[in-house]
Amino acid sequence: MSFYYRRLLIKPSLSCTLYYSVCFSLLICCPLYAAQFDALEYSASINQAWDNNLFRAKQNASSDQITTFRAGVRFDKDYSLQRFLVDVNYVDYQYQKNDLLEFDAVNYNAAWFWSLTPSLTGTISTRKNKALLGFADFRTFAQNIRTDEYNVFRAEYSPYKVWSLILGFT
Repeated sequence: MSFYYRRLLIKPSLSCTLYYSVCFSLLICCPLYAAQFDALEYSASINQAWDNNLFRAKQNASSDQITTFRAGVRFDKDYSLQRFLVDVNYVDYQYQKNDLLEFDAVNYNAAWFWSLTPSLTGTISTRKNKALLGFADFRTFAQNIRTDEYNVFRAEYSPYKVWSLILGFT
């Protein structure tokens, strides 16, 4: 059994393949959105990059393929005058030739945006980010990892919205 479509003969195996490829491409092309007030969101990605001169050497350039896997979860919820935000990501760097550079990290950002009254508000937050830096300014053949950690307390009192008194610690 064959199908004719505008003078084109399509065999059943080809028509099934064509049908599934169109359906698959529509799934990939259509963006997916979370509901507006979803408190919990998930994310994942895989990136591949090719570096022709990984260590930025003038002679004996070393090339490598770098694969980065990321997975994360984000929680963002309002309760009355309070807002809670937690964002956690797992990152895994894999190198095809240079195994000594491989590493994984758990990065996070958590904050509590508190409010006792509309005039007295503040933030308590913590953040950690760990990343592998490039070799443009670092000339050894070892891991160059930067870890940033921040802990913040901030309070703001603004009774008439004309002036504010701000207190903060970092």
